[in-house]
Amino acid sequence: MNRLYKDINLNFNIDPVTGDIETHSDIESIKSSVKQLVLVNLYERVMHPEIGSQVNGLLFENDSMHLKLAVKSTIRSVLEQYEPRIDILDITVNSVQSSYSVNIYYSIIDLQLDSNVELLLSRVR
Repeated sequence: MNRLYKDINLNFNIDPVTGDIETHSDIESIKSSVKQLVLVNLYERVMHPEIGSQVNGLLFENDSMHLKLAVKSTIRSVLEQYEPRIDILDITVNSVQSSYSVNIYYSIIDLQLDSNVELLLSRVR
């Protein structure tokens, strides 16, 4: 039996029909979760400071193959630990000027679908 995943939209947009906060479901719900897990820093969530990644801190290191491997490893680790609804297929990290283009390819376990999330990570001062 396929489960239905449903999460609130963290932009807190209002649904014009119901007047409630919009929700994401299934694929969009998981995409949103993957993005949040990668982009949120450790200790940023008040109730769960242990959830997050150190990807943003890595962006201030010198560009090298070791850095790209560290970014991949950090992303894989946080997703394997906190997103049980997916199996990670591949993560690619490419330099784009002073930023990094990251593609996360995964399979949604209960829906038996493949999907991906594209992120552009850049230094924020």
